[in-house]
Amino acid sequence: MTDFNNLGQAALWKSKGDNPKAPVLKGNFIAHRNIRAGEEVDLAFWENENQTKNAPALKGKCSDKFVPEASSPPNQDFPDDNPW
Repeated sequence: MTDFNNLGQAALWKSKGDNPKAPVLKGNFIAHRNIRAGEEVDLAFWENENQTKNAPALKGKCSDKFVPEASSPPNQDFPDDNPW
C-alpha cells in the first residue's frame, strides 16, 4: 500500500476533439475536507512540467479561503511593583 496523499490536489487536462461547444480544459480535484453546497474554495494551477502522454496540462491545489487572523493588541498589563 502506498503512502501517497493527494488530498487538496487538482488537475486539468486539455480537451481533445474539435467540438466548438466542448470545454477547453476539464479536470477534477480531491477535496481536503467536507465541502458544503455554495461554499467557495480557492483553486490555484501551475503548468505541468511532465510531458508524458497522459499527464494533465495544469496541476494545482485546492485550499480554504484565506482569512487573515485579527491581530490581538499587545499585552499592556504591567505590574506596578517593578524593581527598576
